[in-house]
Amino acid sequence: MGQFKPGNPGGPGRRPKAQKFARPIARAEKQIADQLPALIENMLYLAHGGYERIEEEWQPAGLVYVGSGEFARRAFPELPPDEPVLVKRKRSIADKDRQANEYLINRILGKPTERQEIAGADGGPIQLTPVDYRAGLDALKPDDADT
Repeated sequence: MGQFKPGNPGGPGRRPKAQKFARPIARAEKQIADQLPALIENMLYLAHGGYERIEEEWQPAGLVYVGSGEFARRAFPELPPDEPVLVKRKRSIADKDRQANEYLINRILGKPTERQEIAGADGGPIQLTPVDYRAGLDALKPDDADT
């Protein structure tokens, strides 16, 4: 194991993640940059809403029955029991996506700063103690008589 030497940048230990994963991060950033117009178009599409959204439910044909009790029979007797069949389809119109709108606005205007409150014990004021740093620095100065 190497020893720490003065002037050794970084010294011993792990490399920072940004340095360790620099190549994969650069590759991912390039992929995103290449797709940026399409990604922005997708965000605008989501932000506006109004597009058709379809949800489908599929089940194996052998599990779908019509009728009940002693009159129950397979709905698709001609199909193999493991073949998927569409049993439910729901169509809806998508609402406007608030998060997509928020993202686009923040990209242009910048993310607003959030208000933060800092309080002392039990919500009271924070006690501050003034420190005279000059007195401490004066104490560290060499005396003129010693030189």
